[in-house]
Amino acid sequence: MRASRFCSVVLAAVVGFSGLARAADPAKPKPSRPNADDLAKIEAALPEKAPATPKKPRKVLVFTKATGFVHSSIPVAAKTFELMGKKTGAYETVITDDPEAFAADNLKNFDAIVMASTTGSLFVPNGAKEDLLYDAKAELPEQLKHAKDLRDSLLNFVKSGKGIVGIHAATDSSYKWKEYGTMMGGYFNGHPWGKITLFLDDPSSPVNAAFEGKPLTISDEIYTFKETYDRSRLHVLASIDLEASGLTGGFNRPQDQDYGVSWLNKYGEGRVFYSLLGHREETYFNPIVLKHFLAGMQYALGDLEADAAPSGPLSPERLQKNLAIGAKAFQPVNGNEKWYKDSKEKEQTFAGKLEAVPGADKPNIVMRASFYKLGDRTVFTGGKKVKVLDDLIGKDVEIKGKAVDMNLEGQNLKEIWPGSVRAALAK
Repeated sequence: MRASRFCSVVLAAVVGFSGLARAADPAKPKPSRPNADDLAKIEAALPEKAPATPKKPRKVLVFTKATGFVHSSIPVAAKTFELMGKKTGAYETVITDDPEAFAADNLKNFDAIVMASTTGSLFVPNGAKEDLLYDAKAELPEQLKHAKDLRDSLLNFVKSGKGIVGIHAATDSSYKWKEYGTMMGGYFNGHPWGKITLFLDDPSSPVNAAFEGKPLTISDEIYTFKETYDRSRLHVLASIDLEASGLTGGFNRPQDQDYGVSWLNKYGEGRVFYSLLGHREETYFNPIVLKHFLAGMQYALGDLEADAAPSGPLSPERLQKNLAIGAKAFQPVNGNEKWYKDSKEKEQTFAGKLEAVPGADKPNIVMRASFYKLGDRTVFTGGKKVKVLDDLIGKDVEIKGKAVDMNLEGQNLKEIWPGSVRAALAK
């Protein structure tokens, strides 16, 4: 048996045993939210008035259905938008999780839609073969015909001159439906950070008036974006200030290390406002964020005029700075592996010269295959080579990982389980 295969079998057994050893806790009902305390905090944070006077009475549909990950903050988000419209007189709100609300005959009664962390494949029933929707020659079953009708209704609603607001996980949705991603402005590519400082890309925009020209530092679940996120077609309002945020890893846009937070987009004749903020309930207690959301909503409704012209590329100075910060960043190794996340050891930083383990790729050399070592510890990578480590062999490195000592089949193992790595910074 090859060492790498043996390693996987043993590891699975160890993880499985540890899982069985913990008695399952009886299910506890989660408290209903928003509760009275939430409502008081929302009310205290709401803007006193809208930044623009509505051109006519406005009606907003807040959609809350999530078929992927369900954020606990969705009910808080929906209630916040309802109370915000009511207090400021900017709009009237209807909250629903019923996809049938997107039927064209119903949507015509609204001026804008809010997608409140709506994960999953929008309008496609569970078990349906979504891929058929993208095959022009396919004969669609009735349930997919109906899903397509609802999708077309949404796109036509916005294209015709109406508005849409995406909050947080509205971009963690419908990855195969490219028209949706184009409209919304991006697709989720990870959430590596929890605290950031904003860079105001357009401090003069009325949608950014809440920030009063000052950077905002906030804790939330911060997304990165792939594919349809592009400054050549989006008007970026705010992005992550990498230097001010003190970020040392998690970067996944090596071409520019550009991470938008809020933006405007034109889709047909319609208007799009998106913000990645809104994972945590506490975000809806932040008066600056709510003022920003309200301004974005009024832009989507057509009541607040704002420049939505594409931002264009980063300035050469900012691009150079972003790339320099990215070059010093920790790169992921095993941090997303279940066995790494489930281990209870505390993550710490190890430094030294990374070396290769001679002959580790040959069968029966060791009972547990490790291809790298740092000092007196082997670096365990699940029995496989990792390119980012291969590129650093012979160099001084810093590894963020976990020290794991164990006895396995008579071997006393001293290992580092690496979460991320970078070349050691020059002193």
